[in-house]
Amino acid sequence: MWPSLRLVIEYPLDIVLSGIRSFMPRVYVGVSEIEIGKDYPAKIRLSRSIPPRERPEGSVIALYMLLYPLAESKPVVKLGTVSMYSNESAAMIWAQAPVYTSVVGVFHLTKTTSLENLEQRGRRILLKHGYASAFRFVTKRNKEFDSRKIVEMWMRSRPSWGDLKKLIDELEGAAEFLLRKMLESIDYIELLYTGTGFEASQQYVDLPRNFEMLKSLLKKMTNTGRRSVKGLLRVTPIGLCMFTSTEGVESNDQSTPYIDLCREFAYNVKMSLIHENKDENV
Repeated sequence: MWPSLRLVIEYPLDIVLSGIRSFMPRVYVGVSEIEIGKDYPAKIRLSRSIPPRERPEGSVIALYMLLYPLAESKPVVKLGTVSMYSNESAAMIWAQAPVYTSVVGVFHLTKTTSLENLEQRGRRILLKHGYASAFRFVTKRNKEFDSRKIVEMWMRSRPSWGDLKKLIDELEGAAEFLLRKMLESIDYIELLYTGTGFEASQQYVDLPRNFEMLKSLLKKMTNTGRRSVKGLLRVTPIGLCMFTSTEGVESNDQSTPYIDLCREFAYNVKMSLIHENKDENV
């Protein structure tokens, strides 16, 4: 029987708010902690989980902005929200593989709130006040800004990202402005903590040039009726995960590396580690 295990990535945001500029989360499959940067024999299967898009009155949430200096466009900034007091709060930001994260602020909600609407309001404020000249603001990944573009960003040399310090300074300025405007115009948020920022790991990660996305593997499994696939799982220090299949799902695709945001792995597959020909079960 398949164990109901997901990739769990933990690091609380309240520690980051104390002033940490960079961190490495703890990662688990079930109760087993796995080491970042190390390969683990594992088996995965499709199992989609949808994070909550609404928070009830009394919740505490953080609004953040993620920086991605893509090659073919203005730097992309993705707005998002996360529940403040979850052990996964900062970790699930890291798991989206940004170069830099600016936490705009931490808010107490005085009414039940659609997180997407709050993110969109923040985006509209920034567009209205001219910040689109420096950044392209989004609240969701789409065809123009998908996971593949983020993986390809990390494959480029860091100097190709441009003047990163300047970009971070501009982003922090936008975050400070956005915080003021949101407090002036949105009556159902109460500020608990002002924001902070943190950077991605400076460790170099060697990623294979010929890769496919996680959704490609899941599509192959669906098309062929495969319930599970064995391979090697690796969590990298920059928030990307890689699964290299050791058995073909379709013809001629054995040893294919599938790379995606760790967040996509956490929400779209269940997995088990394989120890001495036995799946871990908890």
